[in-house]
Amino acid sequence: MKKRIKFRKLGRTSKHKWAMLRNMVTSLIYHERIQTTVPKAKELKYLAEEVIGLGKQGEYFAATAHCCRVSTIVYHSSSHAYVNNSVIIHEYPGTIHARQRANEILREKPALTKLFEILGPRYKDRQGGYTRILQLARPRQGDKAPMAVIEYIDRPGEIRAARPPKSRRTPVNLSEVLACVGIRPITEEQQPAKISPTELGGASS
Repeated sequence: MKKRIKFRKLGRTSKHKWAMLRNMVTSLIYHERIQTTVPKAKELKYLAEEVIGLGKQGEYFAATAHCCRVSTIVYHSSSHAYVNNSVIIHEYPGTIHARQRANEILREKPALTKLFEILGPRYKDRQGGYTRILQLARPRQGDKAPMAVIEYIDRPGEIRAARPPKSRRTPVNLSEVLACVGIRPITEEQQPAKISPTELGGASS
């Protein structure tokens, strides 16, 4: 009985597949748009949205050190803050647990920094759907594998503008939409005068 099998096999062993997906999601965070085959893009979508969920955990934790151990840093720098006889060396966005989980997936530290400092705040209003898969018309030359583009939405230069989340949508009624295109409602003064049947000559003799 097979249970908890999340990803496709993709013709690889489990270790090879996980290493490939880690490399791809790191590249996707760097470039925010990559080209791959359709099955790989569909599997990468789960992992790419999972790391964005980790990056949205935007609490800050501080790396601190005790004053007796970093006395040279304390006395030679005025940019550090003191908390309970400790000095804050640097503040990192994201909870410690979220950064540890993301560090297990991403390959490089700059990608981890971009995830928590740029991508996480960008999607704070969205509840999901951070990626988009667009299948290309031309297959890959050689084996004719179907190709696709996977990208993060809400970024400069994206292929198609994404629909804004519900929290950023402004309620618009029909009159406001017609006013934007220059159509105004007809007032009572602009309405034509009503003509009775007798004025039209329709009275019976």
